[in-house]
Amino acid sequence: MSSNHLDGLNKHELVTNANEAISTMLHQSEQGPREIRAVGTKKLRNGGVVYKLNSSEATAWLRKEKVVFIEHFGGM
Repeated sequence: MSSNHLDGLNKHELVTNANEAISTMLHQSEQGPREIRAVGTKKLRNGGVVYKLNSSEATAWLRKEKVVFIEHFGGM
């Protein structure tokens, strides 16, 4: 049995949860691009997830803020 809570989520749920986490992050911070959203995802064999974002600016910002993103995503 897997201990990865992402295993039970489908692609749509992963994108929805990511966008909720991003929205929360943007409301709590004055930094970051205003138009940022996850538009796709790919589940990896190792249990990881790769997100496709709507812009390269969004991708760069989320890379810098990945710890905060994971905290917000994990709290859902």
